[in-house]
Amino acid sequence: MIRLRDSVVCCQECGAENFYDRDSAAHAGGICWSCQRRYRLPFRIRIGRNVVVLNHDTQLFPHHVDDRRPYDFSAAVAAVNRHPTEPGLWGLRNLSKESWYFQTAADPAPQQVAPGRTAALAHGTRINFGASVGEVRE
Repeated sequence: MIRLRDSVVCCQECGAENFYDRDSAAHAGGICWSCQRRYRLPFRIRIGRNVVVLNHDTQLFPHHVDDRRPYDFSAAVAAVNRHPTEPGLWGLRNLSKESWYFQTAADPAPQQVAPGRTAALAHGTRINFGASVGEVRE
């Protein structure tokens, strides 16, 4: 059920919840079951064997970033958020008490993401959460 929850894709046209099938060949999006319009897939992050769709309201929890904490929904450790002045830019805000490190495809030098700060979402960005590493895909 957690994997199903993590695969929800919100239709940009009507807001209906669709599901991302990571084993499907159609990785660009799909047809919404509700409005029958094509929807775009948002960014996704692969952490270990799991893939989480990063919608506008997605939160990551301890079980996402640490395999030693299965089914742990105690407190969100990250949340997707929009840039305050550039609405087309999205990031992953660090809600944990520990710093993360991320690298982008354009700049492989590790950059710190202190608690309360945000790592920009871009294809190929790798985020080291401490116990695991995630890679962002479009």
